Parts: sequence; structure tokens; C-alpha cells
Amino acid sequence: MLEQLGEDPTREGLRQTPARVEASLKWLTRGYGMNVDEVIGDALFEEKHESMICVRDIEIYSMCEHHMLPFFGRAHVAYLPNGRIVGLSKIPRVVEVFARRLQVQERLTDQVAEALCRVLTPLGVGVVIEAYHLCMMMRGVEKQNSKTARCAGRSGTTARPGMSSSGSCTAAASRCEDRARDRRLPGDRARGRRCVPSLGDACRACGAQPVERRGRAPYRYRL
Repeated sequence: MLEQLGEDPTREGLRQTPARVEASLKWLTRGYGMNVDEVIGDALFEEKHESMICVRDIEIYSMCEHHMLPFFGRAHVAYLPNGRIVGLSKIPRVVEVFARRLQVQERLTDQVAEALCRVLTPLGVGVVIEAYHLCMMMRGVEKQNSKTARCAGRSGTTARPGMSSSGSCTAAASRCEDRARDRRLPGDRARGRRCVPSLGDACRACGAQPVERRGRAPYRYRL
């Protein structure tokens, strides 16, 4: 490669470069030798916790598989437990397993979400990754301030008894808005409001019924 670039691989500054590059690439792609189950180990705990757990601003450094140039940024990971929690430090370690490979940001986000969903069997997992890609900053289009955001969400395979697995009333309200679109109740037309569910009431657009409310948490709706 050095010869193709017109360099002299025998000069002093380049003699050890091939060995250094090899060691560097092994470090940057060490995720291939890592396993999610081994990384998490025994840091899984049975806990009746019902609120969302979120770890924000996890630094990520990865390599674009198209140009082998770095992309870097932050990951935000949240999950809604279903009787089991994981040690907080294990979440960044799971991110690291997949980030330290030749990657695309889209696949990286999905892999983190799917791994946590498999290990924790939670009610839901959400992953957001925001990253700067050197392949479009220092070459090609050369846009220095562009940042790519990718989101991935996964629903758990199980739900608590008597509770819909479709999520909280916030998710239900979003679905109702999609279904209602421009359908407005006569009393709401003058105020310009869309038909969305009120807490504790059936949705006026699609008839979703509240099935459970825990303490001060939002109602959950069955669609």
C-alpha cells in the first residue's frame, strides 16, 4: 500500500508502520472476539422495577466498513424491565462489542437493541446513536457539521399479566393520531385539536381501552 501511494517503505519513519497498522486495526476491531453473554456475565438481577432505565451519552468509536474510516459519537440506550435488570456498566460494554467492528451505523444500532432484547427479555428497548462520519467529513462531500442519527426500538416478547404489550398510552396516542389523521370531533374542530385519548378514557378515534394504571404512571391502552 505504501508503495502504491508513492512512498518508500524502507525509510525510517515507515519501517514499523505496517506492524503498527496491523496492531491498530486489531484493537479497533476487537469486537469480533467479544461475546455479549460473556461481557454481561452474571450481572443480571431479578428486580421488580417498573420504570424506564436509561444510560445516556455513551461514547462510541467505530469503523465504517465502506472506507475503513472512523465514525464516532454517542449512544443512548433505554429499556423497560420485565422483572430483570442488568448492571449499568454492562450496557456500554454491549455497545462496545458491536461498535469495535467494521460497521454501518444502521446495523450497529439494530444489533445493540436486539442483543439487549434477547438477554433481558424486557417490555421494550430503545437505542439512539448519533455519530459523525469521517468518510463524509474529510473526503467525498466534505460536510464538516453533518451528524447522522439512527433509532432502533424493540418490543419485548412477554408482557405483564393484564397489560397490553403494545406499550404506554404515549405510544397508543401516537398510533391513534396516525389513524385519526384529519378526523376531528365536532367540539374539537374550532380548537384545532386532533382526536387523541384522554388519560383513563377510551380513545375517541379508535376505541382503545385503558387496561391498567400503576401508581402515577400513565394508563396503558389495548388497541
